[in-house]
Amino acid sequence: MRSLHKPWRLLAALALLTATLLQAQNQDLAGDTGLARKLEITVQPGEIIGREQIVRCLVKCGTNQFLFMLPPNVHSSGAASETVELTANDGSFYLSFRILASGSASGDQAGSRKAKTLERFPNARNVEEFAMPVAGHEGNGVQFRQERPPVGSRLIRFLWAPCAAGTLEFSLSADSKHSAVAMQAMECVLLSFQSDERGKIVVIPRPDKT
Repeated sequence: MRSLHKPWRLLAALALLTATLLQAQNQDLAGDTGLARKLEITVQPGEIIGREQIVRCLVKCGTNQFLFMLPPNVHSSGAASETVELTANDGSFYLSFRILASGSASGDQAGSRKAKTLERFPNARNVEEFAMPVAGHEGNGVQFRQERPPVGSRLIRFLWAPCAAGTLEFSLSADSKHSAVAMQAMECVLLSFQSDERGKIVVIPRPDKT
């Protein structure tokens, strides 16, 4: 008689392997950690809109503060670290944010960061550059696809933007099948991102349209 437990054990082992590889992919995004500044992260539950709890992340870096909205179905542990890590609840994508202590996010420095990033991903394909505003600054980015056996095709995105504390670096690693949802999550972070370099951060509650 066949055991009914073996298929479940195999599925569990495959799920663990996939999760481990995805976590390794997320760690690959960090690059040179020697440049990153220490961050203090606090998760702040906010207003309730319909059945949705709005959650924001407050990040302190020395005397500088930053605030952004946590995308739906994404969680953050909230702890002192050099990197803010946001993970989709189903493990389909990872977002990260850190502050580099030196360099610039515009001009030649931005081009240099893109070149160094692509050197770390030699099998990158469909490389595209993009720009997006972040907290009143112009961010410069690059995105590409990468094959990651046995996980499969991944969408990788990096965006750099200047700030008083240094250079903001945002990164995304997503399963290509979930790339649309992952990009929406990244845009949620970028569009809601605030800093206190021009004055005190003011939390504007989301309107209840229910």
